[in-house]
Amino acid sequence: MKGDKTDRKGIPLEKFAGDMLANKRVKASFEEYSMAMEAARFIKAMRTHAHLTQTALAKRMNVSQTVIGRLEQGKGKRGPTVEMLAHIARACNYNFVLSATPRDDEDELLEISVEG
Repeated sequence: MKGDKTDRKGIPLEKFAGDMLANKRVKASFEEYSMAMEAARFIKAMRTHAHLTQTALAKRMNVSQTVIGRLEQGKGKRGPTVEMLAHIARACNYNFVLSATPRDDEDELLEISVEG
């Protein structure tokens, strides 16, 4: 109503985020989304470093530009597959290598190179 001066204090973002992430399902969805967005940034970085437009990359991969655009926006539930990332890397003239380090020992590195 006009002139209504009720208190409109909100919840601090940090508290809201903490409360939401305490829910296991919400946390799992957030982590999946975060990984999809990291993959999207990775795809765009490969493409731009290769000096390719979305259209040029799409032609090299025999897909539509819309597919590349959606991948770079992180669209989809889980992000791209490992096979799709390897295919994009090849089209951008990159070798695709997966690596993992244990959380408690930064010296140990496991790598898998995907060539094709």
